[in-house]
Amino acid sequence: MRSASVERRQSTKWWWVMPMYGFPVLMLLNMVMLAVLAVQLHRSNSLQSRFADSMDTPAAAAMYHTRGGGIIAALLPIKFAVDHVTPYKDQARRGTCWDFSTIGALEQSYRKHGVAKGWLDSNEYVSFSEQAYGIEVMELCTGPVWRNSTEGGEVPLLYYLHKGLKDSVFPTRVCPYTSSPGHDWDCPELDDAFVRKSNPLSFTVNDMGTFYDQASIKHKLVQSGLAMPVSTTLVSVQHMYPCVGKFLANDPRCDAATCQLCPPELPMATCCVPADSTRGQNMDGEFLAHSGMQVEGGHGMVHPFNWYVPTQDDGVVDIAACLSDDSVQYAALNRQPLHLTCVDDAYCVPGRVYFAKNRTSYGDRMHVMCFWEYDPTDKSSKHVCLPPMLQETIARTFEPDEVYENDSDLCGFYFLPYDTISQVSALFQGFFVNSFDVKWAPQSYLANREKFPHLNYSLVQASTFTQHSSSRFDGPFPFAHKYKPMNQLTQHRRRH
Repeated sequence: MRSASVERRQSTKWWWVMPMYGFPVLMLLNMVMLAVLAVQLHRSNSLQSRFADSMDTPAAAAMYHTRGGGIIAALLPIKFAVDHVTPYKDQARRGTCWDFSTIGALEQSYRKHGVAKGWLDSNEYVSFSEQAYGIEVMELCTGPVWRNSTEGGEVPLLYYLHKGLKDSVFPTRVCPYTSSPGHDWDCPELDDAFVRKSNPLSFTVNDMGTFYDQASIKHKLVQSGLAMPVSTTLVSVQHMYPCVGKFLANDPRCDAATCQLCPPELPMATCCVPADSTRGQNMDGEFLAHSGMQVEGGHGMVHPFNWYVPTQDDGVVDIAACLSDDSVQYAALNRQPLHLTCVDDAYCVPGRVYFAKNRTSYGDRMHVMCFWEYDPTDKSSKHVCLPPMLQETIARTFEPDEVYENDSDLCGFYFLPYDTISQVSALFQGFFVNSFDVKWAPQSYLANREKFPHLNYSLVQASTFTQHSSSRFDGPFPFAHKYKPMNQLTQHRRRH
């Protein structure tokens, strides 16, 4: 048995050693931990890059999957996007989101398979017809429930009706999509027996998976490399003006005895006044999570925060900065509108030119946006501000003179954050994601037409398009170009 004195001596020696070596030891441990963390981050990014470059190879499959086909959660990339996604399309004012979602998944599956087999170039895709698909589903679903309408269908119908749909997906050139309600059956070309009989597109749906939580969705997305249709409850959001400041000072709706209480997002005030807009998405296409959510039924987008704000450089200030050649060039370089025209004469003066100046957050997703107002007749100007407004209301007050179209090959998609999904699902349920195991017949591809002379590939050929790649990105100004060097006189003036 060790004596207490020996224990005390050793303990005393240990605590004497710690002050001498403790700091270097702690520094060494910290350096080791940072090194391990750096290796893990590098490994994650490296795996992600390798996976994106060789997703369809056996090496990638072995890297990410267990023997049973499951995916190793620790090796999931921190960010991931599937390849071969086709450009977005606009369902307009019809309730055909399920139709577009299904066709989008089929287009990506067809493209992925065709590229892997060498039947399509990597920048090629074939667009399918949402109009025809909706009609084919209605043909299979006659009866009182569907009411001869494509309103409110479901993505899983592709699986449950696959025996009737396997030869009933048509190229988009078969007939145009009708954007206005009440024209669900408009596609006279489908009445032609030859069009149906000679359609090359043919597929089988071997399986359908349904996923409800983030982890399983991410696993399946990386595992399959396929686009997966999303189904969710859409919500409307009641936004509120807080009863503070002069804007609502005399509004009877701010009477504390009878007012509507503010939501938790606005703790600075007791009373609030509802705004006119109840959109559940902002003008960037992002779906919102909010305490005032309610179930709604449908989805539209021109963004005032993209308007160019002139900078006051080189002593050029106020309205002169807005009228300068530099502002014109930089606004064009960034593809941002500079000159604004008054639309709503309740807040601005028609015939005058407006320039965005600044904005301040106010209330519940609202902003006070200020402008330079310029009168070209007498060249006078003044500073004006709108009352607090939602983005959508500001966009209805002014319209830009310069309009730059988005890249239709790559832009236009909605953004649905996982945080929004969690809150919407907790309140209303209705969220799920489907995956489809689809096998495309070789006859479906234009490259194989000589093997199937009895089929008509003219519609497939007319519906084949190219999509430019987004893999090469030079920096934060994708539309920038090199300017000619300034002459010496200009350089001297800029320096002084």
